[in-house]
Amino acid sequence: MLFIAALCACGSPDAGNGGVAEDGNSVASAGDTAAGAAGSTPTVVATSRPRSLQDTISVEGEPVVETWALVEPDEKLNFPFTTYSPPRVVTSFDSDAAGSSVRFTAAFGGTTNPDAYMEVRLLVSKSRPLRAENVLSRFPEMRTSGDHEFRVQPPPPFADTNYSFRYTNRSGVPIVGSVALGKHNGRYFYVLEHFPAEYGDGMGPRLARIIEHWRWEDTGRPLITAAATQPDRK
Repeated sequence: MLFIAALCACGSPDAGNGGVAEDGNSVASAGDTAAGAAGSTPTVVATSRPRSLQDTISVEGEPVVETWALVEPDEKLNFPFTTYSPPRVVTSFDSDAAGSSVRFTAAFGGTTNPDAYMEVRLLVSKSRPLRAENVLSRFPEMRTSGDHEFRVQPPPPFADTNYSFRYTNRSGVPIVGSVALGKHNGRYFYVLEHFPAEYGDGMGPRLARIIEHWRWEDTGRPLITAAATQPDRK
């Protein structure tokens, strides 16, 4: 798992509805979002990424081969990225005056679980720096749960700060996750992982691979190596 391996070693808005691709990936339409909600249109590098690819991940020590589908938002979102998403994961987009986001929600066994997802949100230019407390304020149980945890963790290469968390939600389900805060091309963003602890073996490797496939299309550089070799600190 990319962000919360250390936490697991020790102990939401609804996803959008959309069409289902032939490979089993579900992609929600962004056609209803307001044009230009996230600011001025960026310069986008033309992409030549294939519409799908075969990928292999390790789940509980066993290799799993899957067909992953290309994810690319509508240009109206001003969210210049592409990545790939695995089957049985619903991809949805959202946008407002503050920024744009993409969410990857688990739909294992044919049932979407709104508590199991990764959300990446890119704010508009000139926004204030992000704080983890603000990102996590949507989870009031994190403050009231008797077994909650909130820890500083070493950040991944693309982030400035990273925090892991654990709490029990209102249904009594143990939740684990992380929030990594970074900056791209003058705009702040966060990567939020949130899912039941029992999902860790299957969810963690898939979310990590989505991040590995992520590419910023206004620079043409991958998310991880871009920050490692030339961090965005503008």
